[in-house]
Amino acid sequence: MTAVGGDDLQRLEESHREKITETVQNGSLSLVRVYGQDGKSRLKYLARVPRHARFTDETKEALLKGKRPGESFRDEVVGVFPELEEQVTNTSNQGQVRELISELAASLPDNVKETREREIPTGIDKSIDALLPERQRPGRKVAHAADGSAGAQQ
Repeated sequence: MTAVGGDDLQRLEESHREKITETVQNGSLSLVRVYGQDGKSRLKYLARVPRHARFTDETKEALLKGKRPGESFRDEVVGVFPELEEQVTNTSNQGQVRELISELAASLPDNVKETREREIPTGIDKSIDALLPERQRPGRKVAHAADGSAGAQQ
C-alpha cells in the first residue's frame, strides 16, 4: 500500500495505532500473507532491517532473555553491541536495552540493511484490517497486479 497517511492510520484501533504506524516507511506499507503447511495464514509486513545476524530477533532474545541488570549483563550486551557502550549501564534492564538496540538498528544506513518479513508488531493480524484494500473508504482505488491480486493503492 502506498500513500498511507494520517487519515488511514486514524482508522486503526487507538491501542494498535502507534505500533502499526512504526511499520509505515515513507508512506508505504508492504504486507505479506504467509501460509503454513496446516493451511493457516499469518499476516506479516516487509521491513528494512540490518543484515548482520546480531540484529535478528533470535539473537536479541538469546542475549536478553532471563537477564537482570548488572555488570555481567552490561558486559554481555556491549560484547555484542559495542556501539552501545556509552548508553548501557549496570542498571539497564531488558526493556531499555531492547529499545537501545532498536534505535541503533534504525540509525544504520540503508546500504547495510535488507528487506525481510516481520511479524505485525501488535501480534494480531486483525489489528491492521482497517488499512486493507477490502476495507477502503469510498473513492480510493486499488491497483491490481498482473496476476489479479491487489497491489498498491492510489
